Amino acid sequence: MPEISLHTIRCSTNSRGTSLVEMLVALVIFIIIIGAVVSAFLFTSKTGRAFLSERQTIESSRQSIEELARQIRMGTSPEVAQAGCTSPVSTGYGECLIFSTTGSGSEFSPPRPTVRYYLEGTRVIRDYGLDTPKEAVTPEDVNAQKLSFFIPTVGGRVTLFMTLEKNGEVLNLQTTVALRNN
Repeated sequence: MPEISLHTIRCSTNSRGTSLVEMLVALVIFIIIIGAVVSAFLFTSKTGRAFLSERQTIESSRQSIEELARQIRMGTSPEVAQAGCTSPVSTGYGECLIFSTTGSGSEFSPPRPTVRYYLEGTRVIRDYGLDTPKEAVTPEDVNAQKLSFFIPTVGGRVTLFMTLEKNGEVLNLQTTVALRNN
């Protein structure tokens, strides 16, 4: 067996370590890549939150407008009026909608002869008058900025225009409701 001595072990002259400059270049490249990944993650996260907020606004708004449309659809003799719900007219534009409802008089659906929808502050209000308290149609976290109605001369329809805001997201809604009992 050959004998190994310290003098026979030699280091290869071709193998050398990494220089400080090479390490710094690799570190800079690594930092740039990590920065790009973090930026992409933060952008995606922010976009996701904005999308979720917009979706929540749309869902809250949809529920409000569907409830309003359902009651308008079942009502009769719609009229529009300007702010304050005074001097109603049967056709044209207005900020207040007044119509007769069709209540059966049962314990679940008491008769309510007239209902008014209008904007009070940042809430869409349903007001049956008499001794019944006013009800807010829009949820507390949704701010109604604009509400108006249009009744054409013919056709038995009511068009509803509503601008809602939630968490900085503004949504303009418009729907036309055909009256069933007109």
